[in-house]
Amino acid sequence: MERAKAKNFREGRLFVVATPIGNLKDITFRALEVLKGVDLIVAESPSHTRALCNHYQIKTRVTRFNQHTKEGRIADLLEILRSGKDIALVSSAGTPGISDPGSDLVRRCVEEGIEVSPVPGPCAVAAAFSVSGMPSDGFVFLGFLSTKKGKREMELKMVKESRRPLVIMESCHRIKETLRSIRDVLGDRQLVFVREATKVFEEIRYGSVAQILDELEKEAEIKGEVTLVVGGAKETKASASKTTTGPQALAIRKAAKELSKVYGIPYGMLKLALTKTIFGLKDGDRGKPEGAKQIRLACKGSS
Repeated sequence: MERAKAKNFREGRLFVVATPIGNLKDITFRALEVLKGVDLIVAESPSHTRALCNHYQIKTRVTRFNQHTKEGRIADLLEILRSGKDIALVSSAGTPGISDPGSDLVRRCVEEGIEVSPVPGPCAVAAAFSVSGMPSDGFVFLGFLSTKKGKREMELKMVKESRRPLVIMESCHRIKETLRSIRDVLGDRQLVFVREATKVFEEIRYGSVAQILDELEKEAEIKGEVTLVVGGAKETKASASKTTTGPQALAIRKAAKELSKVYGIPYGMLKLALTKTIFGLKDGDRGKPEGAKQIRLACKGSS
């Protein structure tokens, strides 16, 4: 079992442990070692995690931690960690802290000075993108979009101009609605549809948004969570001439200010990073006239 080497270390450590997204064989030796060695496993879905533990004969106690219980549980878990006990944080599947409540516990541990260690492994986002065949110089992760149509379409409009692929997670119950929003806001782009990855009924579809949506409309029932990889915006003369002005620029400035307040990162640095991400700019674009112009405008007025 891994322990901190500092001589005066008294507190426990939070291990953020990736678990299989479907196939139980997709787990690392280190993850099994940590799960067996910690004092407590904090799980998004205890029943799901207990099945994994039973499979590998792990006897560690499992307790619930999800979006419904997190507010009342964080203080208790911090106290357990301060007492010198180690905790493993797991999600229902994959890597914790990515579109799940685990990030709240991690943030509080960081704020309290409690050591946090990653135990990397399976990740639905990385798995889907790895089989997408899309440009691998970066992507924009949107997680789960809003369940409300208006807000969902606004979220998509925010990244409409990005030339990087978009990765979106969705449940089987809302996948058709989400695809309709993607089609209406982003247009009929290239799409990779990944469902039940690594499981017995794994399904990967390649095509356009309209094509795959049409196929799904004919199906009575869709099961399992889905990860979508949507092609980035194609550069046109119109998009190449756009700069960071208007509603999109306002949203970037607002987000940069809020993040700067929360994390203490310089406003200008955050504004630049957000602009490069939203507009799909790369480091090499600094040397190109249009890229340099957008970056210069993004930094204008930074403080």
